[in-house]
Amino acid sequence: MKRMMHISLVAGDTAPLVLLPGSPERAERIASHFDDCEDKAYHREYRTFTGTLGGKPISVCSTGIGGPSIAIAVEELVQVGSKSFLRVGTGLSVSEEVKRGDLVLAQGAVRMEGVAEQYLPPEYPAVSDPYLLMKAERALSGRVHIGTCITRSSYYTPFGGFSRPSGPRIMERWNEYLGGGAIISDTDTAILYIVASSLGAKASSLLVATNPCNAQLPEIEDDPEDCEDALIAAALEAARSILDGQEG
Repeated sequence: MKRMMHISLVAGDTAPLVLLPGSPERAERIASHFDDCEDKAYHREYRTFTGTLGGKPISVCSTGIGGPSIAIAVEELVQVGSKSFLRVGTGLSVSEEVKRGDLVLAQGAVRMEGVAEQYLPPEYPAVSDPYLLMKAERALSGRVHIGTCITRSSYYTPFGGFSRPSGPRIMERWNEYLGGGAIISDTDTAILYIVASSLGAKASSLLVATNPCNAQLPEIEDDPEDCEDALIAAALEAARSILDGQEG
């Protein structure tokens, strides 16, 4: 039985539904809320647990940061049998309506990155699976924003007023996306949606806003605990809702 090169899993190690946090530490925290769980693998940035939630099988696998690593995770998770993915991540608020600690379900994502084009052409939309989005929205009704995410390649570029050499050029496009109504930004969602679409899988993305995009570098908070607590609780509620619609 073939073991995946990066996630170090084999067929049967994961459930049909997989939660995808960025950090291995968050994966462990999520798994601690499962009814039962088994630590399946920890290789590179990919840590995977499989167990049950409400009596239904579920897995969690960390994906690291950014496009190439989440693309690898989804590619290999599909190969071992998983079919649906819910990102459980953090993002920068790019809207005055989205405050620190607010939850966002990304109905679609701007492809301001370079990985997704190696799967589908740029005019192909990066959108959430409607069923996963509906089930998560129902579970979090009244406590979550629904909107568009800007997925960018560089984590640090927006901070400090786009002060890097290419900042002015990037800021012009960024402002156009804001004009179109984008409300949050991350480094993963668009890639997740495009890779899942390419492989016949389903995906959605749940984010918590931890910093405003106009923050100065010394002010940036790295996964503040209160925001992460809210994100994990919401992800588990959304997962229960999704699993309620699946056969055990």
